[in-house]
Amino acid sequence: MATRRGNGEGCITHEKSRNRWRAVYADGRDENGKLIRKNIYGKTRKEVSDKLNAILYQKNNSQYIKKNGILLIDVIDNLIENKYKLNLIEDRQYNTLKQHRNRIKKHKIANMMAQEITTADIQDFLYTIVEYSQSYIRKLISLLNCAFKDLLHKQIILSNPMDSIIVPRSKKDTKVVRALTFEEQKKFTEYLVNSTVNEEKYKNIFLFQMYLGMRIGEVLALKNTDFDLNSKYVYIRRTLTENKNGKLIMKNKTKTISGLRNIKIPDFLLPFVEEQLEIAKHNKDGVLFCYKNKFIRHNSVNSVLKRIYKTNLGFNDIEISSHMLRHTFATRCREQAVDMCATRDLLGHADIKETLDTYTQVQENFKNSEFDKVNSFLEKEIDFKPNLY
Repeated sequence: MATRRGNGEGCITHEKSRNRWRAVYADGRDENGKLIRKNIYGKTRKEVSDKLNAILYQKNNSQYIKKNGILLIDVIDNLIENKYKLNLIEDRQYNTLKQHRNRIKKHKIANMMAQEITTADIQDFLYTIVEYSQSYIRKLISLLNCAFKDLLHKQIILSNPMDSIIVPRSKKDTKVVRALTFEEQKKFTEYLVNSTVNEEKYKNIFLFQMYLGMRIGEVLALKNTDFDLNSKYVYIRRTLTENKNGKLIMKNKTKTISGLRNIKIPDFLLPFVEEQLEIAKHNKDGVLFCYKNKFIRHNSVNSVLKRIYKTNLGFNDIEISSHMLRHTFATRCREQAVDMCATRDLLGHADIKETLDTYTQVQENFKNSEFDKVNSFLEKEIDFKPNLY
């Protein structure tokens, strides 16, 4: 029977034909980035385990690394795995960091000895990512910076080559948060309320997002016990997300602590809440939205939403996503001059800055409408009839 350890930490097995124990462990990577695997042999499991532990201790010892070197990709891997083991990041963040790691791995810098990497080497990598968004570029730089800061902290390097880099500017246009206009929202809502659940199985998901401002993961995690129809409240307590292996899991907490909130259900939405509660009364664990008692993936909801917008509503020029429905809720709040702190709490944002940063375009539209009020007042009260030649 094999004893497996974590990422690159060895696997101990018994070879019956030779009556011996063997451990296999990763010892860096070759010039092509492929893992180099080495073997340890012994007469007993303990003997092999002790030898393996000694090697792994050396490999993680800063003095050993100083002498023998360590590949940048291995530094990044160790950093991500340690953050995960220490519960500093959750599954969603772990998967995101792995994606960033894989992008760095495509460049030659990944398989260079970290101690030998210069600012010029990093700059050469940065030249290759200007086609990505500015936020993605910042995230890649942040991961690299964390890796080199870790090496600096362990005194494996004497200076951080990231300190002198020039951050590139993305060639991509900055994406402006897009919300549905009032007319688009009205047309979409009329389509949904005139459709049955058999015709549009996700119709109530869309209505909940658009009129309660919930994240898609929060909607898909709702249970029948989260509703109090007497007081007309829904309680947001958890979220549906993916674990590090891509499997859907129910997290008994929201994206942030601020995500824990109670939202008043508007009267016009109550019939749809009651409808969904009736539909879901036999669902496993009382989950409100599921398919054959299985969780629904976010991309499935987005696929249906895109089909409705292009095929059923004819909005071929709109790139829609379920998260835009949440933006739409925020936009209507701002257009109706709802207090920003109240909007922050309704959306479950951690602070007001997040609300303001996320809805910059909403603020721009609101600012223009407020400016129009001033101009209308001035035009009414002051005689602007020009005396032209």
